[in-house]
Amino acid sequence: ITERKKIEEARDNQLLSQEVSSRLLALSHSEDKLMDVLQKSIEIILDLPFLKAISKGAIFINNNDGTLDMVSQKGLAKPLLKSCEKII
Repeated sequence: ITERKKIEEARDNQLLSQEVSSRLLALSHSEDKLMDVLQKSIEIILDLPFLKAISKGAIFINNNDGTLDMVSQKGLAKPLLKSCEKII
């Protein structure tokens, strides 16, 4: 891969990241319920081309008691959903 190609890919990834940031910011100002915003957020983030190979992930909320609750996810297998629904 040429140096120019690397620079172009980095620029494209940066532009896409800025677009995602803009979409997430707009989503944060929506009237949607928090859980809907979080689900849409994970979908927007995982839709990035350089994350397509992974295309799965989750968002957790801190309960302020040392635990985390999974509040949205995309593409996780059922056993992982069960084992990760609450992180202690």
